[in-house]
Amino acid sequence: MTKDLGSFTGIRIGIATAKAFSDSLKIKCIGISSLETLCYNVKNCGFIGSIIDCKNDNCYFALFKLENNEYTEIIEPCAIEIKDLNKMLSNLNELQNNILAFVGDGSTVYKEEIQSMFHDKNIVFCNYNEISSYNLGLAGFNKFSKNKITNDVLPLYLKKPQAQRQLEEKISQNK
Repeated sequence: MTKDLGSFTGIRIGIATAKAFSDSLKIKCIGISSLETLCYNVKNCGFIGSIIDCKNDNCYFALFKLENNEYTEIIEPCAIEIKDLNKMLSNLNELQNNILAFVGDGSTVYKEEIQSMFHDKNIVFCNYNEISSYNLGLAGFNKFSKNKITNDVLPLYLKKPQAQRQLEEKISQNK
């Protein structure tokens, strides 16, 4: 997978294709987010913050917990400003005395900010921050094994398209 995680149109085309195969072959689909795939780069037990940089001090973020070889989503994927990451995680008492690993290109881009936010926590940064097809397959297999299969696979957009944001801004300025 390339660094560009896909345009809105590209994601819609990919999911439509997968659903067409699913329907025609009478098999179920399993949806895996890029953030979930990234968390599989971390193999040590503890908490995993998957971060994808989306420029201008913004990122896509999700928190997972790895325990007994099982990855569990703790915080659903969201779009946030990097400065709000500490506030989001400060309410989680479970983070005390646990390792918090960061993975994804956002963990490299915002490494200094993350270190200053979490200076009192046991944090580590993953050296491998790419999305791999192996980890995507492993995440899909794990969901399949736990019977978390659905045909309701839909695109997960954490931000509105740029054109829609610009239109809304123009409309609000004209009011």
